[in-house]
Amino acid sequence: MDFRFIPNRNLQVSSSGRVILIAAIMFWGLTIGSAPAIGQDTTKKASESTSNVTVPGLTVTSNPEGALVELKGVAELAGLSPVYFSQGIPGRYKLKVSKTGYETYSTTIVISGDRVEQVDVRLDPKTRGKAAIRSLLLPGWGQFYSGQKTKGGVMTVLALSAGAAVVFAEIDYQDKRDNFDIVNDSYLNAVGSGSIENLSVLFRQVELAQADAHDAESTRRAAFGGAIAVWTISFLDALFFFPNSNGQVTTRKIVITPESDFIKGYAGLKASFSF
Repeated sequence: MDFRFIPNRNLQVSSSGRVILIAAIMFWGLTIGSAPAIGQDTTKKASESTSNVTVPGLTVTSNPEGALVELKGVAELAGLSPVYFSQGIPGRYKLKVSKTGYETYSTTIVISGDRVEQVDVRLDPKTRGKAAIRSLLLPGWGQFYSGQKTKGGVMTVLALSAGAAVVFAEIDYQDKRDNFDIVNDSYLNAVGSGSIENLSVLFRQVELAQADAHDAESTRRAAFGGAIAVWTISFLDALFFFPNSNGQVTTRKIVITPESDFIKGYAGLKASFSF
């Protein structure tokens, strides 16, 4: 028998049949699109799911960012904030966060090893006022505080030298003063006893002892003056020449700026007022 398909040109599809046909075609297209092609990488979703797994460690953030974070304890780790230490090493650590121009933050933390520890640090900026107070207490301290290590070292050496000079000058003055008192008492006793045989010799000794005491006192005053000068210079340097300040000290209504001209040979301060 011979079977043949003879299309019926007079075949018509109803409106409901058209809707069913369109729905079937759309379902077939979605099924084909969702099926993975041959050779397609099917591990993407697996890798995305495993990336969300939290690894025990430490997260350190700072304001401002970019601070040096140092972790010392069972291990030593370092990085720039914000930083995440995912090594998962439990233990007790010393945390230090530092940045140029800001106060250094340090604390002790304990990493449990079974969760992510979070430390948020806000660094306070260094100020000229704090530097000046430090230099007033100990010359050079304010310079070290503001990051001027060379200048701070010079100021510290000068302060120690001036302090040592004051101590030795004071000791020498007291020795010379005691010697003068002894010689002068001997002279006065000789005068009181009426013995005039050695008065000229004793008087000469009194003059010499008095001159030595006077010289020692002058040296002591110079040593004290040098120490005061070192303290004053260190204080003013920390106050007026704080890094990135160009020597200006600014308050709400007053701006003080140092001025100097080595050719004309003068130095002073310029104050500007705003109202």
